[in-house]
Amino acid sequence: VVSYTLGDDPTVRQTSLAVDDATTLDDIRLQVCTQRRVTADNEFDLQVDDVDGETMTARLVVRRRSGTDRLAFDAIKGTVLFGAKAAVEAGSPERVLDADEAETSIGITFTVNRCDPHAVGETTRKYGLDVYVAAGDIEAQRIDVPVDEFVPRFDEMLAHCKERTGQ
Repeated sequence: VVSYTLGDDPTVRQTSLAVDDATTLDDIRLQVCTQRRVTADNEFDLQVDDVDGETMTARLVVRRRSGTDRLAFDAIKGTVLFGAKAAVEAGSPERVLDADEAETSIGITFTVNRCDPHAVGETTRKYGLDVYVAAGDIEAQRIDVPVDEFVPRFDEMLAHCKERTGQ
């Protein structure tokens, strides 16, 4: 059921919409519920080791707060401006937090993908780290890892790229 108003008329009207296929809604629910459960049970902490020009080396540390789900860290992605590459390939034992483990650490290298004015001006998400995590028997879902405290570092890298390319 959808409630709505028309223009300046404050009268609330209702209608219903038939949903023949809820697959998309089920996919969204799975993603949101998995993200909530995984982030409630585990802390995701990005730790920067070094910034050198247009490259930043870091470690994604995942610490278990509660729960016993086996976590497999599949895809690790940055943004249009900053690529993120894990030090070990998906499927490696180093990209798994087994049920009996309290913590794991995955090395990640960020590099500037683009610093041209079009990309910088048009992108809606300049900085970010998405980790796709399979929890237990649930297929991998996207977890947004907070990077706010490292924005100045990303800005340094972007400035270095702009200087190198004469922008």
